[in-house]
Amino acid sequence: PDEIRERSARLRRLGQELSLEFRRRFEGKLLDAVSLGPDQTGRPRALTGNYIDLRLDGPTAPTRQIIGVRIRHATPDETLGTHEDPPAWSLA
Repeated sequence: PDEIRERSARLRRLGQELSLEFRRRFEGKLLDAVSLGPDQTGRPRALTGNYIDLRLDGPTAPTRQIIGVRIRHATPDETLGTHEDPPAWSLA
């Protein structure tokens, strides 16, 4: 049982490290996302095409709209970004 708990804890830590590393690769980049509405604290949320769930600074976009977001900073607990128009796909 102790060995299983230790192995599980190591795997959770590894998962958290890999998630943070992945999200940090997108810092400063403009991505498309779907606006999800506010989180429990009232901050706007969005979900990118590669499943990065982020909290946004600034005004709330209409829910279920494709928006442009710029990822500012990723921490172990959350990913922060800003709502930027137009979405990245419209710039191509």
